[in-house]
Amino acid sequence: MKAVLAVNLSLLFILLLHSIKRDWTFQQEGAGDLRNRVVGARLAKIGRDPYFYKWKNGDSYAYLDYANADTNTVSVITATPLFHRLIAIISDYDQKTISVLWFVVEYLALLAIILAGVFLTTDEIKKIVVTNIGVLFTYTHAWALHLLQGQMYIFVAALLMFVGFLLTRHQHRRLFSILAGIATWVLIFVRPISIVSLIPFALSNKRFATYLAATTVCSLAYLAFIFVNENEKMQWINYKAAMVEQVKVHQNLPRHAVTIDRLPAIKKLEGLDLEAQQKAAIEHPFPDHSENGNVFFDL
Repeated sequence: MKAVLAVNLSLLFILLLHSIKRDWTFQQEGAGDLRNRVVGARLAKIGRDPYFYKWKNGDSYAYLDYANADTNTVSVITATPLFHRLIAIISDYDQKTISVLWFVVEYLALLAIILAGVFLTTDEIKKIVVTNIGVLFTYTHAWALHLLQGQMYIFVAALLMFVGFLLTRHQHRRLFSILAGIATWVLIFVRPISIVSLIPFALSNKRFATYLAATTVCSLAYLAFIFVNENEKMQWINYKAAMVEQVKVHQNLPRHAVTIDRLPAIKKLEGLDLEAQQKAAIEHPFPDHSENGNVFFDL
């Protein structure tokens, strides 16, 4: 059994290294969704509205995003104001540095999910199954596309797993319930739909009283901050309006248009060689055969 386990772990390690090498190759094409989140964080940081922002001649290249070159009133920036606050911590770095950090942390988030799953299982067979599924997940189209675009969903999944881990293994400890509440508050204001995760806990409110109280207190404290901070209030008001416009864009409904300035043709942007990115996309194109799974595309 030990020999079989050793062989299995060795194969998984090799497979994981192969996935990392493959994803890093595609990473050279540039993480488009990551760019708009960085720009959004930078704009929010200086008190400007990122949700209806269009780059103008004279603006800093720090806010330049070639994906935001359409004439829609709304920009391509869709992350919440709290998410912008969180990544503002690294938004002063150049885009190349942020891309590397993002890539590394995305893999660390996946490994954290796998480890949490291993610790939550009770016997060796289940631990092996969890580890195998976790590593093999890196061979799915969903994971490769997630890395290519520099998306944020793996962090949402990691937070959910963190909450589940704390409430499953340590829910009798008040400190861990409070930590789970803080993580849930972040979840709710980063991905508002995450509020549905509270439903099963609300049905067992006595058992999870500390967790629910911590989540409520953190949420109310942040809501109070929104109302007293003019910039934060403006960000959330515009975020709500932008989501309405995003539905119009994705459903091709009538909407307002704006005139945009012609974006400059530059070779390098914050450490990124844009010409090399285009060349990489031609030399090793990403095999994208997926459908867009957003609900409003199917309505």
